Amino acid sequence: MKKGQVLEGLVERVDFPNKGIVTTSEGTVIVKNSLPGQKIKLSVNKVRKGKVEARLLEVTEKSPLEVGLPCSHFGVCGGCTYLSLPYEEQLRIKEAQVKKLLDQALQEQEEPWVYEGIKGSPVSYEYRNKMEFSFGDEVKDGPLCLGMHKRGSFYDVVTVDDCRIVDGDYRTVLLAVKDFFAERGVRYFHRLRHEGFLRHLLMRKAAKTGEILVALVTTSQPPFGEGSAEEISMLVTEWKEMLLTLEQHGKISG
Repeated sequence: MKKGQVLEGLVERVDFPNKGIVTTSEGTVIVKNSLPGQKIKLSVNKVRKGKVEARLLEVTEKSPLEVGLPCSHFGVCGGCTYLSLPYEEQLRIKEAQVKKLLDQALQEQEEPWVYEGIKGSPVSYEYRNKMEFSFGDEVKDGPLCLGMHKRGSFYDVVTVDDCRIVDGDYRTVLLAVKDFFAERGVRYFHRLRHEGFLRHLLMRKAAKTGEILVALVTTSQPPFGEGSAEEISMLVTEWKEMLLTLEQHGKISG
């Protein structure tokens, strides 16, 4: 195999961390962000010491294990990989990964050890209690977005207002914050030009109390390209007051 070669293959399994082991007509290839049972098209990007790594181009046939799309962003957003699989199948994949790592680490252990299996969570959706969303755009010079990076992209951002790994309060705040700054023309920080104001939105929510923490991460640059420290203070105060008017199940505490 050589770099740049385009192949098709079947994903046999997924090893830690998120490495799909794909069988092709030319041999075995490692492809991230793939699921067991998928038929995929890939592009070879690294050949070294007998190990071949490739980039996922397209899923040509879904895995028979997949049960549907958990949200409208799945497959585009890089926030999760396994959510289209039944939870029992997700557990099986993760258990196999952990067991393989333990076997490798403990194979020369003198004392016997007992593997007690994997224990599932009581919730398979809306389980995250912390998220960090990025400001950016989905396409070059497009409208302001706030969410997760596109799968395989360092720059493009998808507004994940339908994300299912967080609960409704996260989605409400995310959309309100994006609209607030978009309506005012506040610029996000551009990584190549090193210009802009908005960087990240950090949220935490306590599962027991429902208390919510919202943190806005910015640069020290003026939000509109120019302006004073007083204007920044007024903008952030207005943002805070907007958040406190939102109807949520939890309560913003900080």
